[in-house]
Amino acid sequence: MQFDFDDLEDERIVEFPDEILDYPEKVDNIPDKAGVYVLLDDDFEVLYVGKAGGGRLKTEIKTKEGSPHEEGATKCLWARTNSDEIAKAIESEWISKYDPPNNTQGK
Repeated sequence: MQFDFDDLEDERIVEFPDEILDYPEKVDNIPDKAGVYVLLDDDFEVLYVGKAGGGRLKTEIKTKEGSPHEEGATKCLWARTNSDEIAKAIESEWISKYDPPNNTQGK
């Protein structure tokens, strides 16, 4: 399923990028804050949804490099939240909505 950009209008999201980032080349442009992230293919199909708490968004995304979670990913989208709890809630909602194939690999 393609990512629905209306999901970024969620009032619990406090910041998101102006553009979709190339993955993994542009990961260093992501802030180390609490938030959620989505790994996408060239058609913006959602492949993996993850969360990062404790100010680790960039760090968490980097841990996916070379793992089954990133299979087919060429793009990355992130959304910053104000808390770990909000990031966890959004992650759960997006996994339910998109049923990303790579969320079942390696778990």
